[in-house]
Amino acid sequence: YKLVAKSKGNIPTRVTHQLIFGPLNSKSKLYASIAINLANKEIYIPKNKKGLCWGQILIDRQYRSFLGISFNDYTSSDEIVEIAFYGLKGKLKTIKRKITCGSSIILNNKFFNELNVNNEFIWYIAQSKRPDLSAKSFHYNIESHNGSGEHSF
Repeated sequence: YKLVAKSKGNIPTRVTHQLIFGPLNSKSKLYASIAINLANKEIYIPKNKKGLCWGQILIDRQYRSFLGISFNDYTSSDEIVEIAFYGLKGKLKTIKRKITCGSSIILNNKFFNELNVNNEFIWYIAQSKRPDLSAKSFHYNIESHNGSGEHSF
């Protein structure tokens, strides 16, 4: 999803929104609610600041899980992102992926199955040279379609 807000005057540096997400064919009308902040160019970023974001993802065979990682400025240059995953037994895996201008990294169950964990919340830490790095995780139950999502920190 992409939302662009324009203003003729000053705007706040953080504008919070609530995303409500659920499949149209859901057996349950209890949709997921995800808090998210709109980014804008007025946010102060010190020179030489690098990107760092972290969060959790549920890994379970009864759920479909997704992790999306992108940059807030979708018009800037391509960049390599390093993502480390941690579970109850420690570090599970580290990957490096390039995010090209206007795109994102989206990981799903196909990737998470390779981590050989089940019924566990795992942690991710993503890092880049660009400071505008962010991530969103989402998971939903395959049978009930009830889900939950979270923005990165």
